[in-house]
Order: sequence, then C-alpha cells, then structure tokens
Amino acid sequence: MTWFKDTPQTSLRSSVKAWWKALLARRTDNQEGFDWDRIEEDLDMESTTLSWAEQMQEIGFQKGLALAEKAKEEGIAGGQVIALRKVVGSLLRNRFGELPAPAAQLIAQAAQDQLEQWFERSLDAPSLAAVFGEDPASR
Repeated sequence: MTWFKDTPQTSLRSSVKAWWKALLARRTDNQEGFDWDRIEEDLDMESTTLSWAEQMQEIGFQKGLALAEKAKEEGIAGGQVIALRKVVGSLLRNRFGELPAPAAQLIAQAAQDQLEQWFERSLDAPSLAAVFGEDPASR
C-alpha cells in the first residue's frame, strides 16, 4: 500500500486496493478486529508524520538562517567599530601627535556612537582635550 499510495495511476491503485480487501476479507472472515479503514488511517498518519517532520526541519532551517543573519550583522557592526577606532586613533595621532595612554584607552573602549562623535570633533578641534570634551590625560 505504501508503494501504491504514491503512484499516479489511480485505476491501478484502486484495483490493487480492491484485490487486497477481497483477499483480506477471505482470510479474516472468522477473525474479528481487522479494519481496512484503520490501515488506511495508519498510512495517512505515516504521510502526516513525514509532513510534520519536513515542517519541523523547515522551521529549524529558517531559525538557523535567522541566527546566521543576526550573527553576520553583529560581525559587520563589530568590524565597523574596530575600523572606526583605528580611523579615530590615526586621525588624532596625525593632528596632535602620539596619544596619551588614557586617550588611547578611551578609544579602545568606546562604542560606535561615541567614536563617531569624536571623529566629527577631531576634524576641527583645536586640541585633543576638545575632541574628548575634557582632558583625557587627567583621568
């Protein structure tokens, strides 16, 4: 029945089903409890179970894709922060000379929004202290 269930030849499937019913009816005339419809339900349940497994697999695949996309975005954002730290540090060194350790530490620990603010300030700030809004050497 499992093999015939997937065949596109409806008439062949119907003939085999009728033959099986007749054969089983002869063998089970004296036996109670055999139910052809129950076998069909079991076969349908098998295909339903396979369908559920495929659906669960698809859900897992979609969740995996979403996690991979999130990780990719986080990786890109992290890379942008690293690059921005290098740019701000390089710009400040070019404008004001070697950076004091507290200023380098501030840059190394800063978040993207703070780095962007310091980058903007560094373009026309008269001093390193003006970039940070205070004197980083006094920290």
